[in-house]
Amino acid sequence: MHAIAYPLILLGMAWCLFSSFVFVSLNRIYFAATDLGVALHPVLDMCLGTLFEYPGIMMVVPGLGAALLLFWMLSGRASSMAFRGPERILLLLPGVGGLVRDMRFYTLTRMLALLVEKQLPLNEALIVAGASCGSAGLDTACQKAAEQVTQGNPSGLVMGKQWQPGQLPPLLQVCLKQTATDGNRLILRLRAIAQHYRARMDFNSAWLRIVMPVILFVVIAGGTTLLYAASVFWPVIEIYRSLS
Repeated sequence: MHAIAYPLILLGMAWCLFSSFVFVSLNRIYFAATDLGVALHPVLDMCLGTLFEYPGIMMVVPGLGAALLLFWMLSGRASSMAFRGPERILLLLPGVGGLVRDMRFYTLTRMLALLVEKQLPLNEALIVAGASCGSAGLDTACQKAAEQVTQGNPSGLVMGKQWQPGQLPPLLQVCLKQTATDGNRLILRLRAIAQHYRARMDFNSAWLRIVMPVILFVVIAGGTTLLYAASVFWPVIEIYRSLS
């Protein structure tokens, strides 16, 4: 949540500063053009007229974003990092997708280790752990794995060198195939796997905090330049063109 909140706070502050500056600048430019009797481009004139008639329109985009985050948190999906609705757009932020994936893997293996340690049968522990990790794909994979364990065939789990949506994490697949019938070894292996995903999650989180400021600087600087050029320079050019 901290890794996601940091870039969103910066983008929100940048948007507020930019919108305030642009609104003041456009207000002066628009009335200067009116006093000079300059006829602006019809599209530009319509956009400026709408902006000054409804000044709050510039806050529609951040308002929708805030409403989306509020809905995501109130729905309970934020606590489990479940991206099942329109909040999927947050995964477009660089590095967030990998961080969320590792967090789900850690939650799944850590919960599974705790449940097995409390002597819950492995097939039931898989179902409960899958439901707590916030991923529909991992939940389905855990249910399939629970069926294999119930049938006494943990070696029938689908293996893959790379993780694919709808499959268990590769390390967890190997663990279940090798130690599903040995409770003590299973608990130790699950703890080790959970620590592995926790370490990887912490590494990705640190990397995200280091790289994100650079990415945000490029996005904010480039986006601000383009928006400023389109919103301020265009009216000024129209005024000079009409006067000439």
